Amino acid sequence: MNRQYYVLLVIVISVCIIGGKSASAYTDQEISRIKIIIDSDQFGVVIENELGETENFSADPEELESYIGGIKVNERVSITEDGLVIDGNEVSRDKLEAVTIEKTADSPWRMDIRSYLSRYINGSSNIQYTKSENDAWLFSGIVIVDTDDIIEGSAISIMGDVEVYGKVKGDVVSVFGDVFLDSTAIVGGDVVAVTGEIITNEGADIAGRPFSVDLHPEIPKLHIDEEKSMEFNILGRYNRVTGLDLGAETEFIDRSYALPHLKMGGGYAFALKRWHYRFGFEQQFFDYYAAFFGGSFYRSFDNSDRWIIGDEENSLAAFFLREDFKDIYQREGISMFAEQWLGYIQRFQVKYLMDDYELLNKNTNWSLFGGDKDFRDNYSFVPSGSPYLDSFDGELRSLVFSYELDTRKRERMPEYGWFAHLEWEHAGGGLGGDFEYDRWWVNLQRLQPLSYRQHLNMRLVGGYSEDVLPLFKQFFIGGIGTLRGFDYKEFGGNRMLLANVEYVVNFTDFFDGIIFYDVGKAAYGDDAFRDEDFHTNLGVGLGFWESMRIDFAKPIDEDDDDLKVTVRASVSF
Repeated sequence: MNRQYYVLLVIVISVCIIGGKSASAYTDQEISRIKIIIDSDQFGVVIENELGETENFSADPEELESYIGGIKVNERVSITEDGLVIDGNEVSRDKLEAVTIEKTADSPWRMDIRSYLSRYINGSSNIQYTKSENDAWLFSGIVIVDTDDIIEGSAISIMGDVEVYGKVKGDVVSVFGDVFLDSTAIVGGDVVAVTGEIITNEGADIAGRPFSVDLHPEIPKLHIDEEKSMEFNILGRYNRVTGLDLGAETEFIDRSYALPHLKMGGGYAFALKRWHYRFGFEQQFFDYYAAFFGGSFYRSFDNSDRWIIGDEENSLAAFFLREDFKDIYQREGISMFAEQWLGYIQRFQVKYLMDDYELLNKNTNWSLFGGDKDFRDNYSFVPSGSPYLDSFDGELRSLVFSYELDTRKRERMPEYGWFAHLEWEHAGGGLGGDFEYDRWWVNLQRLQPLSYRQHLNMRLVGGYSEDVLPLFKQFFIGGIGTLRGFDYKEFGGNRMLLANVEYVVNFTDFFDGIIFYDVGKAAYGDDAFRDEDFHTNLGVGLGFWESMRIDFAKPIDEDDDDLKVTVRASVSF
């Protein structure tokens, strides 16, 4: 067994370690009162039952796991938007006796849980500190105005975000960041995000006016009543196939779930000279164990590369640098789905797809910068005359079964937690269509804090099929986001295995240093995949303000040892 197999084995073992769970359990009726304690280095919950017996739950900052909708303290205790959950049971707010906060240090992790905790407290507890300041401002970093903080002047950050949970008598300003106002925020002046966006929870009180420049501007919501609203959005993207693609969408949202969530939109691709559209609906039942069903019909200019790079980042690279990392096709059809959530971090989904695929060509070579460089052709890595290109167009009928777990703090710039996605797709056979295959896909990630400013990020990705896959369903690695020391999509097939490890050090609030290692291979068929050597590269990266990154990577033990440089506007995974 060569050293690449040893490295891959270590990564798999590291990613798959999961802690145990306590055997005892509480119901809401058995709990008499609760205390929540937050100090500079620990978060704790004290539970007292009807017999006067107490039990302590505590967690260090690196053990807390945030996700969309709540904070997980451990396997038994979570704080969600609906309240405190212990052993899967929501605990009544009136049983919360006190919240004690020792303000010995402005710990960023403590601020992360403030939003959910303030909703749960809901005015029923005693917060045991207050603070008043004339101004709160930073040149670089996040300015946080806590729930009981009173800022007599303004709260300003030049190179970071501003989060307001308390009272600011003056203005709230972020020059190169976003502004977040929680439901408890009170602002006496204006709220300004010069280059970012303003995020406001319902209940925030702003005496002045909000000003922001959003990359995806949203027309103000039309409120039909407290539970129903209409939202309008302007959409745009750019690539070498569609050129400038401008569109709009509107959504009808009913937060009571009495009526379905409706979405419709469309746009025009100027270089491709075609319209695209989407009309869909979705109906939700329940909250914590939410169930959904829905469907849509559409024509879209789609791609299979979002696990490598997002549409927004790719549009920026194409518009400014004449670099397009996606291979675009037209997908037109209908889809239907059913989905079941287990809490806020796990979901199962089954989806039926009836799509017509069409291969598209490059239609523009314009970008703002790029000199004499040309955009590559669509699917440029596939030899001209390949049977995969000739058989690209066709009808696909398939069923997709998937499971997803996500405990990461946030989607855009996650810092810690688990992410797992397992998917099986069955196409053809009794479903009909021009393609017949079974295809497996798995994406497993662990973002692990080592200290306040150090992180170890790990990812394992695999794809497998024993059938001949259409080109848009095959697995490709190489280049940006995968094997960063190799050419773009240099390796491909119906079997693929990839592992990435990154060691990240946050030297300052605006500068990160990264060391990364990538290993993987892809091939067609069992024999070829077994005989194929693992390809490896080592590299370093420089990160700036969580919004820009430059990677330098070189292959290990390969004939091609050229240094590959990639510029990104996002984290790798």
